[in-house]
Amino acid sequence: MPDERELSAEEFRELEGLLPQAYRLVGLDPGSAPSASAVVRAINDVIGRLRADPPGEERAIDLSLALGCLLGQQWCTGLGWEWRLVTVGGFEGYGVVPADRRFAYFPMRDLHDLLRRKASELNVLLLFNMVAAGNVPPASPHEYVRLG
Repeated sequence: MPDERELSAEEFRELEGLLPQAYRLVGLDPGSAPSASAVVRAINDVIGRLRADPPGEERAIDLSLALGCLLGQQWCTGLGWEWRLVTVGGFEGYGVVPADRRFAYFPMRDLHDLLRRKASELNVLLLFNMVAAGNVPPASPHEYVRLG
């Protein structure tokens, strides 16, 4: 059964601590207040470039943590979702969820998978835009359908 909990203050600080590195990786200045869509597009572009010459496992983990934090934050600011530690389908990780808990998205895991599996579709921006437009699969409240 799906489960979740609020992030501790320390966990949240750790995630926020990765944001400056992530903004540098995507070449954006957070002080210029880029839109969530612009940040997601920049993340999508960086992942696309990195997939051309995939990083080793250790670097892929570092990149997916930093960029995943930035991506999740865009889901929070742009879509009104919130960070949680979510357990669903035998997987536990930092994810973002909407208020009704119909869905769960694990940005760090998604980006790591994209960096390590070149054959999978690069859909970071597409997924964000589809969710923003309400083009999502049917789901019941508290179902935590995994996106990505």
